[in-house]
Amino acid sequence: MGGDVNYYQKKHIYILVIITMAIGYSNFRDAVAQQEFNPTIDKNNSNISVPTPRVKKTGDKAIFGDNSMQDYYQVSTTLKEMADSTVAFVPKDLLIYDSQTKTYKVAQEMRVSRNYGNIDKKEDFVNENILSFCSGAYLGKSYILSAGHCIDPDPNSPSYFKNVYIVFGWRYEADNTPAIAFSQDQVYTIKEIKIRKLSSDEFSISITTDCLLDYLLNKYEDYSLSVLDREPVNKEPLIIDKNPSIKVGDKAFTIGYPLGMAVKIDKPQDSEVKLVGKNTFETNIDAFGGNSGGPVFNSETKKIIGILVTGFGGEFEYELKQDVLFNVRVDISVKEVKLIEEKLTLYVNPKYLEDIKKIITQQYNGEFNKNGDKYMALIKAGTKMNNRDFMFGVVARLFWTEALNKGKLVRYPQDNYGTGVMKIPDPVINEVHK
Repeated sequence: MGGDVNYYQKKHIYILVIITMAIGYSNFRDAVAQQEFNPTIDKNNSNISVPTPRVKKTGDKAIFGDNSMQDYYQVSTTLKEMADSTVAFVPKDLLIYDSQTKTYKVAQEMRVSRNYGNIDKKEDFVNENILSFCSGAYLGKSYILSAGHCIDPDPNSPSYFKNVYIVFGWRYEADNTPAIAFSQDQVYTIKEIKIRKLSSDEFSISITTDCLLDYLLNKYEDYSLSVLDREPVNKEPLIIDKNPSIKVGDKAFTIGYPLGMAVKIDKPQDSEVKLVGKNTFETNIDAFGGNSGGPVFNSETKKIIGILVTGFGGEFEYELKQDVLFNVRVDISVKEVKLIEEKLTLYVNPKYLEDIKKIITQQYNGEFNKNGDKYMALIKAGTKMNNRDFMFGVVARLFWTEALNKGKLVRYPQDNYGTGVMKIPDPVINEVHK
């Protein structure tokens, strides 16, 4: 496992190998939210995901230094016009079509504070509405550019393209006034996925940071080009830089839908390119889960130079208010891992026991001792966990908010970096410009 919060304070790139957690929701909306939002823990479901070491590519982004994200009504006309040509990926069951008004209305109001339990109300964004799960850019000729992990041709996938609306105009026109309905000219479906590439995301836990960094910079691929059901109305295409010269120190920014919130525009001069590889480049752009797939622009030319795809860390950090002690039992009948709250027990398939032990003892400096036919796990008061941690989900399920302080927005030093951007690949450029 990658280290704790202090691990990120060093002036060096660290790609976190984390354990992902699935909550187990019943419909497409929540399955997608699971990927990008880290929803409130469901205490009625005992199953959690395979604790397989992965490079997390979907939800993990970060704030570097001061928060650079601005709402639509706060930015210049030029940036508004650019934001007008970005899109939000919205699960179809979150919008209801009203045939009388010929508009798509938000089915149910959701807020950041609802999806992230026990958040400090003083933190940025907690009262903002959420709706989408990924971001994209309109390139003309009905083309939408995004990340490969945001859209899927597989009908069994939670991000199956036929279950998604592509929405223009998800924004705040003024403070506390989010859009609650969209005209027909703002809502589209995807007719086909023209181009899509997504590298495998599973790795051995023994892979070194240097190997992971090399993979993400030089081998990882994550992009898509989709075709809408019709040409968008009154939308100006965003422009791809066909021959960008991307170098360290270049200013860059993104426009997208962090956490599924209404569109946010990063201040163009606040972030820069920190490291350049063959396929991707690393930046200190402020972004959250939900920004995935969003266009990254050169701050001077305002042309697209990449697609926001990766990151590290979690959005919110919690601290244990008390020691937490729970049982761990090996059970060959459990496919992966399972929690039984009333027994304060995590049941683990034998092949994952060592991974669980490493998480507790190495990541959290806790204790893991054999006690008869079971193990006792102890994580001490004061231990910090972010909302993307596998063990955060375990603690929240077993002890709920009694054991955790209120979540605080995680901020990393401005000179750190870890928001990864996919360079625009030749197949996309050739298709758009043919």
